[in-house]
Amino acid sequence: MRSFWQRALRFCYKRETHYLYCCDVARTLQLAPPLVNALTEYVVDAANLAEIKNVITPFPALTETYIQRGNIAFMAAQGSAWVFRSTVILGPDDHQVTGFRLHLGAHDAYLECAETIPAWRGKGVAPGMLHITMRTLLAQGYTRSFLTIASHNTASCRAVEKGGGTRIGVIASCRLFKHWRAAYTPLTDEEQYTHVVSS
Repeated sequence: MRSFWQRALRFCYKRETHYLYCCDVARTLQLAPPLVNALTEYVVDAANLAEIKNVITPFPALTETYIQRGNIAFMAAQGSAWVFRSTVILGPDDHQVTGFRLHLGAHDAYLECAETIPAWRGKGVAPGMLHITMRTLLAQGYTRSFLTIASHNTASCRAVEKGGGTRIGVIASCRLFKHWRAAYTPLTDEEQYTHVVSS
């Protein structure tokens, strides 16, 4: 019974702290390793979504929703089963990140989410797909990418910093039912980030 009430409380009330990172797309492309040979890479947008859905089954519903909104997704698959997926929000856009409004300029992108299935974690899939993501963004004229990482996820923080990411701020969020409230604390005085995090 106690676990039921714990789950109910987590549904109603949640607190999160994330670090906001900025990556120079060209620099990250140079530092990220290539994808492991055993997997097939896919860059999915509205133009090829129907085709890729016939290859990767089942296709993740949330990923499809983001693509239908004009964004792009990056996937790695073994046969017809995906082992990695990520979504990129393309600027210009004002994108909500756990209640915080992140302003993306015309040459900015936000790495919304990345997921590797447990059996493939620790095998270089995510860094390899980061290489493909940065290569694609650079080819489309995007020069900066942003992402958030939970403050307790030290392994991902180290990976992003090793790939050239700069930690520029902290987002402290609180959700009560479906309503988020967020506070942003900058970790740098550099003017290049000021307009990105203005509310």
